[in-house]
Amino acid sequence: MSDIEMTAGERSLFRKAVTAAPGWKTYRREHGLNSADMRNPDWFEAGRALGVNPADYVGKYQPKPRTVVYVDAINDCIAPIVERLSDRDREFVSRIRDDADRNAGMITTAQAQALWNVSRRYADDKPAPAPAPVPEAPKADPMPAPAPVPTRPANESPVTDTADAAAKIAEILAGVAGNAKLDEARVVELIREHGGSPAYVTIDLRTPAMPDGIPGERVMHYREPLLMAAVNAGVNVMLVGPAGSGKTTAAQNVAQALGIPFFFTGAIDSPYKLLGFVDAQGRTVRTPFREAFEHGGLFLFDEYDGSLPGAVLPFNAATANRVCDFPDGIIKAHPDFRAVAACNTFGRGSDRQYVGRLQQDAAALDRFATLTWDYDPALESAMIGLPRPSDAPLPASIAPITSDTAVREIAALWFERVRKVRARIEEQKIRHVVSPRATVAGVKLLSAGWNWHETEEAVIFKGLDADSRAKLAA
Repeated sequence: MSDIEMTAGERSLFRKAVTAAPGWKTYRREHGLNSADMRNPDWFEAGRALGVNPADYVGKYQPKPRTVVYVDAINDCIAPIVERLSDRDREFVSRIRDDADRNAGMITTAQAQALWNVSRRYADDKPAPAPAPVPEAPKADPMPAPAPVPTRPANESPVTDTADAAAKIAEILAGVAGNAKLDEARVVELIREHGGSPAYVTIDLRTPAMPDGIPGERVMHYREPLLMAAVNAGVNVMLVGPAGSGKTTAAQNVAQALGIPFFFTGAIDSPYKLLGFVDAQGRTVRTPFREAFEHGGLFLFDEYDGSLPGAVLPFNAATANRVCDFPDGIIKAHPDFRAVAACNTFGRGSDRQYVGRLQQDAAALDRFATLTWDYDPALESAMIGLPRPSDAPLPASIAPITSDTAVREIAALWFERVRKVRARIEEQKIRHVVSPRATVAGVKLLSAGWNWHETEEAVIFKGLDADSRAKLAA
């Protein structure tokens, strides 16, 4: 019986029949078997004992039909923009074409969806990073659509004049001593090579209408402009805040404002939930992370601190090196790929409230800039139709710095600051990592409009405990 040759699909049918046979549970218990660890001879032996003949399933497997006609998908999605495809996307479409040629001109619904995602990026009506004002809502809508709320006035230009840039630097770096002329040229070069271009973004947010006809208020979390500026500059961000503080909603809003798709994954216990896998029929099972990484989009890794540390290691290389080894090949990150992690802790393990959190690898935490995300009274009051409390903080107005001279001055000061903190950490034997990533990410954030204090908290201290901070400040 063990000499019978079966395809993967036929083996799957046979195994299902064995596990459905009367007496399977007793047989498995008596022999101490685990379905996941059984090999073909074990299955054949179990089938013989339970009266299930594998020969009955040879030739019985029928693959699921492919439901989308390849020619129609190409004509509808790709043909109008084929001349504008990048080399990367052209190769991707070519792989689907080759697959269709092997399957009588048919592709799967997943492949059709991927083609549509490609076409959406090249469509003439693709949402711009600064979307137009929302049109007036229909009369049936209980909440009219008000005008969009910009982070800065629409007619205000970025800082380009040298004098204005110098004034902005003085504001950002107020109270920071020491302006040693160090080798910051490499820092600026790395930012230009790997960073995004800071820009003004019009934020269009609105809460749903409240019960009893109370209209919702157009609001956003007061720290959302910081998140917007960091993501737009290409910095990986870890949002750290209590449950229900709006971390997921903020990530969705940022993706919408930047005009890129939003993808989501919760805590994982296996790298396959992040990277995907090749199933028994040889088909590659894709994941939301794969779609965002390969075709562009904002990927939210929710409950990041609840994941097994070993399972997220592939995510580290992907976010830092912009290259990822997926089951079917090595893929380079799309230019529009952005990563945000949402946590309830700083990744150092469980506490009294969040007992299900795990300590994450220091190298994994080093990939992110940390942004604390507490409850916003204005956002909370808007959810129940109340006006903004008088003591609620206002959203920050972020002004990116575009002058090369200003960026170089910031880079010199920041480079010196990082080196001094790193030396102090080594001197005091503090268990904390401040790598060159803190140098590069810090200059990106300062150039994008973050202030000095927020930048230090995000890329240097990252929720460091009070005792360690005291040692650094001594």
